[in-house]
Amino acid sequence: MTDTSFRGYAFIIGAMKCGTTTLHTLLEQHPAITVSAKKEPDFFHKPGAATAADYEAIFPKLDKTRHVWTLDGSTSYSKTKRWPSAPRRIAGLPGEKRIVYIMRDPVDRIESHIAHKVARGEWNGKYDVAMLRDTSCYASQIEAYEAAGLLPGMLLLDFDELCREPVAVAARVLDFFGLDPIKLKAVPPQNTRRTERRFMSEDEAATWREDLADDTRRLIEKYDFAPARGWSTNKTATA
Repeated sequence: MTDTSFRGYAFIIGAMKCGTTTLHTLLEQHPAITVSAKKEPDFFHKPGAATAADYEAIFPKLDKTRHVWTLDGSTSYSKTKRWPSAPRRIAGLPGEKRIVYIMRDPVDRIESHIAHKVARGEWNGKYDVAMLRDTSCYASQIEAYEAAGLLPGMLLLDFDELCREPVAVAARVLDFFGLDPIKLKAVPPQNTRRTERRFMSEDEAATWREDLADDTRRLIEKYDFAPARGWSTNKTATA
């Protein structure tokens, strides 16, 4: 049985447009997990020191006699070029930490990111190259968490696997958290793409793939991540 003593803080750090909302919705069904008032509180963007009590205040239902983990779904914590202090500040919390990082083909992720911006009326037709690259440079993000000493408590997941078997993937995460399995209720995909229109030409996709090839290769080789359907690391490949 799950030890109901409070152990610490769990995070789904990203990546954006990789199914984080769906996974969060599944995990919050477990009675030993309590979630923040907002799925993405972005707490560790804030400057200055913060105590564990400050952080725990964003979890209005936290009861350490029955909750084992808090769960924070801020995908921005993986944008370490923009908010470089997030891994270090997370590491500074007392107790245990668990980090879940979901990744998808980096060029597909950028295409979905652009579609998300279009659907929200936030797209001006120009790429924010630095932001899009930062969000899809998965190995670079993992390296930042490794430098903060958080790699041993980090679980890397594949978006394609989550799409195929969301309940099974959520059960795997619960096991990673050291929690007893429960019968999870399936949920429809959350925060899904609203249009099938493509916003990136094949030439643009090829350019992005070339730009991201070294990071993708490092992710696969250094962190032993094997994408379910394979991501090209060939610099001449097209999307």
